[in-house]
Amino acid sequence: VLRSMGLNPSPNDMSELMKMADTDGSGAIGFDEFKDMITKRSCGQEAEDNLLKAFKVFEIAPGKVDLKELRQALIAFNGDVTPENIDQILSKAPTKGSQIDYQEFVITLTDV
Repeated sequence: VLRSMGLNPSPNDMSELMKMADTDGSGAIGFDEFKDMITKRSCGQEAEDNLLKAFKVFEIAPGKVDLKELRQALIAFNGDVTPENIDQILSKAPTKGSQIDYQEFVITLTDV
């Protein structure tokens, strides 16, 4: 997701981001921690715009992305985030069948 937002953190930077995002010290990034990390990297409308652009890359219909495709991409791009963490984050996404309404999901992610 960070790379899709135009950010290109090094592996060391990603490790540091993950450590900072893991505020409860569990070794895993939960949904609220992920949401906080995303909104701290960008502010307000900028965060929303960047997320919309990132999801647009995966768009299969207006405002929709395929849940399985997005999950696979997030696993491939985020080596420090476990598939279980990604599943937890994606479980908060508004879905209809196998599609995520990414515009609503962005609102969920950026609602501070």
